Amino acid sequence: MPDIVETVPAAAIRKAIIADFVARYPAFTALVEAEPVIKLCEAVALREVKLRERVNAAARAVMFPTATGADLDNLAALYNVARKEGETDAAFRQRIHLHIEAFASAGPQGAYIYHALDAAPTLLDANAVRTAPGYVTVALLGAADGVPNAEEIAAVQTRFLDRDIRPLTDVVNVVAATLVPVKVTAELVLRPGPDAALLLAEATNALTDELNLRKKVGRNLSRSSVFRALQVEGVERVVLAEPASDVIIDETEAVRAGAITLTVAAERDE
Repeated sequence: MPDIVETVPAAAIRKAIIADFVARYPAFTALVEAEPVIKLCEAVALREVKLRERVNAAARAVMFPTATGADLDNLAALYNVARKEGETDAAFRQRIHLHIEAFASAGPQGAYIYHALDAAPTLLDANAVRTAPGYVTVALLGAADGVPNAEEIAAVQTRFLDRDIRPLTDVVNVVAATLVPVKVTAELVLRPGPDAALLLAEATNALTDELNLRKKVGRNLSRSSVFRALQVEGVERVVLAEPASDVIIDETEAVRAGAITLTVAAERDE
């Protein structure tokens, strides 16, 4: 976190305000919680804490990594980038950064990705790979089942036909990302006490969220991330049968959730 965002020491602020009051009025010795003067000092301390927190919030609002909502929209306007309908802060923030690379036309990898997502904002993700000198493959990931529709592919193809965007030396091939289904089979050993059905549901939801985060072209799936997702509160141990190893994919591929089979051990660890 930047230096401008400070940690607000509420207890220290309260102590300093009381000490300042006592220094100004040495005759005051009733330093007990019920004393009205102490309550007044606490009220002043609380207002200072809230003021400092507001300063922190204002600082975060003008920085790309932490700005959200309308604050992020205003920062994007500096680069002449507007939020697409329904676009999340995370997706919009990524597109703003990619837009900076796009100033150089579609030469850098990030510029290709930016133009693909800008041409078809309903896409979930895209990646650009040089397959040979002068040949670039742009792989697209659809938002629903991972498969981009014909309109999205056509929109991206049209964008890269523009001579002001595509370098004349590049031949661009726009394709759908190849989906790699991943089966997850695991047994959960629970600590004594928690309801098995409830923990099974929580683990399933956590794993689903983790797999959704991996819906990116070229992003691998490690076994450690699966272990981490399944290790919800109340789970003592995870016995992971599938995947048997880290799922390493190509730059034009994307992980897709396959069958998820989670079971609970008959006996819990004591």
